[in-house]
Amino acid sequence: MQTTHEKILKSIEPVIKEPKYVRVNEKKLDELAKRMKDEPVPPWNNHLQFKATPEETLQYYFFIDSINFCFWQLKGRERWAYQIDGTWTSGYYAYAFAIKQAFQNNSKLFDAVYCADLSFTEFLDIFDGKNQLLLLEERYNIIQENFKILDEKFDGSVDKLVRSAKQDANTLVESVIKHFPTFRDIAEYKKKKVYFLKRAQIFVSDISFA
Repeated sequence: MQTTHEKILKSIEPVIKEPKYVRVNEKKLDELAKRMKDEPVPPWNNHLQFKATPEETLQYYFFIDSINFCFWQLKGRERWAYQIDGTWTSGYYAYAFAIKQAFQNNSKLFDAVYCADLSFTEFLDIFDGKNQLLLLEERYNIIQENFKILDEKFDGSVDKLVRSAKQDANTLVESVIKHFPTFRDIAEYKKKKVYFLKRAQIFVSDISFA
């Protein structure tokens, strides 16, 4: 059985060899790699992200990574921003902190059934900042679907989902994309599947770091 890593690399080979719209400048790629190789990995931030009991932390990261995408802005408009310690902040950490505050202010969000039945108004309130986060309706639908599946297949427990992988990262990624369709970011190029699986991998990585 191929690992997720192998599946992704093998599927993108034809795209790299026969690109239609872009070209990779190998020389510049080497220069970038040399500059980056000694850069330290940024420290994990538990102020802007949520951490409590293992079970609560897992529920939070499943919520956050279910809809962990699209933090840019439409052309000519300002990005969505959320106020953190008196400063308007954009991007992933603004998003992570907004959800952290929502979980801290409403313990019902740790319940899968509650998240599956969350009203759109309640969902919008989580991201009540400056401007508007993009794709809110799509994000809302994903949350409802994923937590409904979580309730039906894993008794509403992300901890149960994670433990079923028996401490194997690849097994957990495969389990997530097997049971939760919205995590299957797979494209087609020249009639062949191209695997990204970004959020499923981020979910596993977040658990490891947290």
